[in-house]
Amino acid sequence: ACHGPEGEGTPMAGTDITLAPPLRDSPRVVGEKTDLIKIVRRNSDRLNEMVGDLLDLSRIEAGRIELDVAAISLEPLIHSAVSDVKKQFDDRNLLLAVDVPDNLPMIQADKNRITQVLINLLSNAYKYTPRGGATIRARHVANTIQIDIIDTGLGMSPEDVEKLFTRFFRSENRAVREQSGTGLGLNITQSLVTLHGGKIWVESALDKGTTFSFTLPVATGKDSQSVPEKDVAITLPANGQKTIMVIDDEPATAVAIQRDLEDAGYHVVVVTNSHEAISEARIVQPDLITLDLLMDVDGLVILEKLKEIPETANIPVIIISVIHEPQNGMTMGAADFLQKPIQKDLLLQTVEGVFLSSPTDSTEKHNILVVDDDHEIIEWLDHLLTIQGYQVTKAFDGIDALEKIEHNRPDLILMDLMMPRMDGRTTIRHLRENDNTRDVPVIVLSANPPRDPEERRKMIDGGVQQILGKPTAIEQLMGEVHKQLSV
Repeated sequence: ACHGPEGEGTPMAGTDITLAPPLRDSPRVVGEKTDLIKIVRRNSDRLNEMVGDLLDLSRIEAGRIELDVAAISLEPLIHSAVSDVKKQFDDRNLLLAVDVPDNLPMIQADKNRITQVLINLLSNAYKYTPRGGATIRARHVANTIQIDIIDTGLGMSPEDVEKLFTRFFRSENRAVREQSGTGLGLNITQSLVTLHGGKIWVESALDKGTTFSFTLPVATGKDSQSVPEKDVAITLPANGQKTIMVIDDEPATAVAIQRDLEDAGYHVVVVTNSHEAISEARIVQPDLITLDLLMDVDGLVILEKLKEIPETANIPVIIISVIHEPQNGMTMGAADFLQKPIQKDLLLQTVEGVFLSSPTDSTEKHNILVVDDDHEIIEWLDHLLTIQGYQVTKAFDGIDALEKIEHNRPDLILMDLMMPRMDGRTTIRHLRENDNTRDVPVIVLSANPPRDPEERRKMIDGGVQQILGKPTAIEQLMGEVHKQLSV
């Protein structure tokens, strides 16, 4: 039945009803709405940040900040702050290193406020560092602990340094202005450090990076003693037996790796507490380390510290992770990468390959000549090869390369093709015409590798061992380098 006047209410039985399709925005309108939402989100985040900073500032001025001061260890606070900002560094492809020696004295501080200081300074570092990265370092200086946050960023003029801790100060530098900020963070940071009885200062130069440093008092009394190094119970390896340290916070996984390695005749030490990994590696001095990434302490942080400490810098490390991102670890000095779940045969093959390719003495380091007119690529390859234990000589075109070779014959050459003055093809021809350099292996690394099969065949016949394009996977490049130098 139809209720109400005709044409109103429910349609009469038998009436055809055609529903109009829902209106949909065009892709352009959707894009505009998305952009507006992003703008609203950015501004709401900035407003929230400013409200928080203003509240902190008002509490400091009114003397209403109460510090919960106690004798605490600094290292966990640093790793917690690093964990909080690591994603921002990763999103910008920036490195973040931690340099904190074992057994630092405890500090007298409010752990929440010092964490706030650390995050403020680390956030400052990634905001104004377009390339490179930052290092957070701690040292025992007299009766204080000094913490330095060192970045490779934009740097500041002397005029900006003088005003840096002033409220609401923002540099006129355009690159700085492009980053969000209230201009209050550093003023609050200075106040918090001062409330702890410490000092804060900055050293900077335009285009040369910035170092923020601050001090905190060492704790006194019976609670101030640093945590002693744990005595490690170690069974000694048999004569000639190699020792492998397995660092993994999953006991079942660690035991499985231990069993496979011991079956192959290796002596194995297992570490399941990631916080003890560095100290135990320094004590045990293993011949090789397998390292998980997803632990309480980020595996990449452990790897970076292992490579910085002289006692462990030359120990090869194989990363083992469920996440397949080998490039991160390889650029930081890992010898190889394995993805979980691990197959026993592949594990043993990888371990054996690392032992075969690792130099056993610093005098056996191979010299690699890198030839490329791109300075950034040269520096990247220099870093990558150096942390793998190789000596690197740099040349920026073919003429420069031939001059360098006269004084120091390399064991391997990485050669770009497109360069000024003398290109890679001509340089390779000169190398093959010289009796002294005819047998030096060459790997071509070029953004425009020859695609013509005949030209590639001629280059291979002319003594080129491999032709790789740019960009190339790190593991592929390093695998080829190891292969050529182990022949």
